[in-house]
Amino acid sequence: MIKKYYSTAKDIIIRNPMYNKVICRIQYLRDKYPQVTNRSNEVTNEISKLLKKRKMILLRLPNRIRLRYVKYANDWVVRAYGPIDLEIKDKIAMFLNKELELELSQDKTKITNLLRDKG
Repeated sequence: MIKKYYSTAKDIIIRNPMYNKVICRIQYLRDKYPQVTNRSNEVTNEISKLLKKRKMILLRLPNRIRLRYVKYANDWVVRAYGPIDLEIKDKIAMFLNKELELELSQDKTKITNLLRDKG
């Protein structure tokens, strides 16, 4: 049986504040003018510009990563979304030791990019 675990630490996942501003403005305009037929051309143009701008803004800040990990029998698979630094193995080892009271074997641990290194 596979168990899934998700990281919820605030220092790992952070949303881009610029993205939030754009989303809030779009939602405000849509709430203020719920019917499309009642919107003026200026409001319609602003919404379409904001939608285009939203596509250009990163949802998550580039210096943050999101981690998901899965435990299967005695093995662990950690998926990371975002830029990975060389200290990620140490951070994962500290998390496993502190939160789950498990020990990570440094010589058995392998870090790889699944998109480039198949197998």
